[in-house]
Amino acid sequence: MNEMQVFQNSEFGELGVLEIEGKPYFPATACAKILRYANPKDAIKRHCRWGVKHDLPHPQNPDKTISMNFIPEGDLYRLITHSKLPAAERFEKWVFDEVLPTIRKTGGYGRVDVTAIIMQTATAVCA
Repeated sequence: MNEMQVFQNSEFGELGVLEIEGKPYFPATACAKILRYANPKDAIKRHCRWGVKHDLPHPQNPDKTISMNFIPEGDLYRLITHSKLPAAERFEKWVFDEVLPTIRKTGGYGRVDVTAIIMQTATAVCA
């Protein structure tokens, strides 16, 4: 099981990044919502090519898991470049200038409990 890394931004909130086979993967629905797509699932279907399901521990029951869709860096770029909203440019700047360089330089950026991320992502998705 890979550990989730969390990046915090005052405008966008928290963004979890999961390392899979040494590469960063991003929660697909959370990214589409941050980019303010009206229909995140449709945006993911239209713009992302390599999404993978990954099981994470369930926040209330350690014997269960939650399956979430994660996208690789290239698909995150596709979501960003297809969004026409000004927030996408600011999100792009944050991811390109802070999140990814920090991961590459240090291998991480403030690690937290995966359970907390699942709860926050679920809250954001349901909002």
